This record gives sequence, structure tokens and C-alpha cells, in this order.
Amino acid sequence: MELINIAQVFSIKPNEVHVWLFKLDPLTQACLPWEQLLSAEEAARSKGYQFDQDQLRFMARRGILRQLLCRYTGLDPAGITYLTGLYGKLSLPFHPLSFNLSFSQNWIAFVFTLNKDVGIDIEQVRPLPDLSHLVECWFSPEEQAGLSALNPAEQLEAFYHIWTQKEAFIKAHGEGLSRPLKDFLVSVDPNMPGKLIYIRDDSNEASHWKMASFNLETGWRLAVCVRAESEQEICFYIPEQADFVSSVTSKKTSLFV
Repeated sequence: MELINIAQVFSIKPNEVHVWLFKLDPLTQACLPWEQLLSAEEAARSKGYQFDQDQLRFMARRGILRQLLCRYTGLDPAGITYLTGLYGKLSLPFHPLSFNLSFSQNWIAFVFTLNKDVGIDIEQVRPLPDLSHLVECWFSPEEQAGLSALNPAEQLEAFYHIWTQKEAFIKAHGEGLSRPLKDFLVSVDPNMPGKLIYIRDDSNEASHWKMASFNLETGWRLAVCVRAESEQEICFYIPEQADFVSSVTSKKTSLFV
């Protein structure tokens, strides 16, 4: 892992996918005026949360997104207007930058790339008393069989390995849960790389997608999916300071998919 200057990372290359990771709770205590960056609709949505912590987390998510988009595009963060797809996916009108975000508890993940569909999902690995029912409801027969064949001690981790990949794919595709999760197969073994293996009724489509899955830290899984014909370098950035705007360094790791 190398230290880099944050100012140098916002020039994204055609074969790159950038992932930014933040822990929200320290950020919500920062002095950045998150609410001033939000649209009227976003500010109203934040007020809909019952608890102050959830309001602050929402404002931080959208405030960070707007500042990252500002750095990548040069647009005024407070003036950014999103297009919202039929199933809620955000995009920028008339701009090549594609992005997606996901959050779970105090972690939030953003992904950015150029001219490609992209999705991301992050999940906390926690016990599921109804694990077998969820697997039966949401996983393909092949995934169910593969998970059952694993050591019982690995099955919970495998569930989240599968789930994050599936979420990343449907978010990249922009269809949300309108696409049945049983209609495509992903990597099952949590010790193996993420991969979209096949899509039912379209045998060639899976080859056009790249998938990456990894452990963020103990108890957390993250997956990224991008529609790309060639190898993609996925760069992960983890800012060191709560106020990432004024931070001069971040931690960076890279992998290829």
C-alpha cells in the first residue's frame, strides 16, 4: 500500500475504476457544512430520518458524493443535478463519468469510472438466523449447491460473498431487484475472486462484465462490478483524515479484474 497525493487521483483513465471508502461516524463530527451542499430534495430527505445520527449519515453520504464529483468533473458541488433512473440509480447528464455508492452501518463506498456501467455493494457480515431461507429465495440452484458443499464455518462468509456480487451487478445494470437474483450465477467460494459466471437466457453477456470482491476488514465484504471488454485496474482510496477535502494523502491499493 502506497501513500499518494489526493490531488493527483482525480484524473481517471479509461481503464480505471476508482473506489473511495469512508467511515461515516468520524465524518459526521467534522465541521464541513454538509447540508449546504445538498439539493432541496436531499435536504428534505435527510429530515425524514427519525434519529439525528441517520440524518447526519445521509447528509455526509450525499455531501461526500458531491465533493468527489466536483473533484472529478470540475462542477460546483452544490449545483450538481442528478438524473435518476427508473430504479433509483443516479447519473450525471451529458457527462462520461459513471458512479455508484453503497453504505452499511458506518461504512460508505463510492465507485467511479468513465463511460461504463458500474455498481458497488458493501455489507457487514453478521449472523443470519434465516440464512437457509434467504439462500433458497435469492440464490440460483448452482449457487445453493455450491454453498451447501462448503464447510459450514465458511457458509456465512460465502453468503455475503455471493450477495455483494449480486447487488453490485444489478446496481451496475440499473435494474435493481426487478432483475431476479436467481437468473445469474456468481462466484460462490469466499476464498476465490469475484466473478460473474453466467446470465440465464444470455450465454454471452457475462463475458462483458468484470467483477471484484474482497474483505474490507474483518466482518465486512465489498464487491464491484463494471461492464468492460478489457482488463480494468480497480484503485481503492481510503482517506486518512475525517476532513478528506483538506487531506493531502490517502492510502491506495490496486488490483486488476
